[in-house]
Amino acid sequence: MQLVMSSVIPMALQTTLELGVFDIIAKAGEGAKLSANDIADQLPTKNPETPKMLDRLLGLLATHSILHC
Repeated sequence: MQLVMSSVIPMALQTTLELGVFDIIAKAGEGAKLSANDIADQLPTKNPETPKMLDRLLGLLATHSILHC
C-alpha cells in the first residue's frame, strides 16, 4: 500500500500545478478563504464534478501539509 501511495502525492501536486490552483490561491491574497467551488469557478472547465474532485485533491494536499486550511 505504501508503494501505491508514494506516487499519489507527486501526481496530485503536479495536477494542482498544471491547473494553476496555486496561482489562483496566490492571486486571492494572504489569508483569503477560498472554497473548492471558488477555485473551480476560475478553472477552464465545464465539468460539474470539478468542485468535488478539487475538494478531494486539496484535502489530500492539506493532509500532507502541502496546503493549510
